[in-house]
Amino acid sequence: MSYATALSIVSLCLGTLLLLSLWTNISYAQIFKGLLPNIRYSPQKSYAVRIVSPTKGERVPVGKDLIVTGTSIKGANSSCRVFVIVNGVRPYHEATSTGYGGGSDYSTWNFVLTSKYTPIKSGQNKITAKYSCKDNPSINSFYNVNVTGTHE
Repeated sequence: MSYATALSIVSLCLGTLLLLSLWTNISYAQIFKGLLPNIRYSPQKSYAVRIVSPTKGERVPVGKDLIVTGTSIKGANSSCRVFVIVNGVRPYHEATSTGYGGGSDYSTWNFVLTSKYTPIKSGQNKITAKYSCKDNPSINSFYNVNVTGTHE
């Protein structure tokens, strides 16, 4: 057998294996998609602001201060800020910027929820972060988490 013939046979085998592996992966994806109809196959939605802690559904103590932390797309040198509201009790309160860019860098932020503003109540509580820009109010963005107040 010549070198060219052997090379052709090896190439044909590798090509066949590659084709079979692709076909198998596609087939399994179709099978699993049919078996799991409630799973959505879409990229994760991006947010201008996000609450990192507490997490959705977390149990938090009633009557104690709670530190809410988060992230936003905001870097330094912008008119955008982050505000927090709890259980719809107005007004919104400005979060503290903690980004590396200084006092106006809300890429990371926190807010200390105290009973002076509004306490966490027993049961369901809704914490909402608002990303707001003075020079462009049309890009306001909101993110909320529901937490459960407990007497633990």
